[in-house]
Amino acid sequence: MKIKQGIARGVSAIFHPLIIPTLAFLLFMNTGFYFSALSFDVKRLMLLVVFLCTFLLPLISMGLM
Repeated sequence: MKIKQGIARGVSAIFHPLIIPTLAFLLFMNTGFYFSALSFDVKRLMLLVVFLCTFLLPLISMGLM
């Protein structure tokens, strides 16, 4: 029973609504579509900005409320 709960918690953590935009952007960056011409440093900076705007700022604002 504990293994099932651990798997369920892991899946819930991976697919948390705050993390989905970052995961989608990461997937989109690795498809070789528009982002293939960008360097790794630019991709990393863009991913950081997306993570800050879609995960950290909402998480901090929920904590403040």
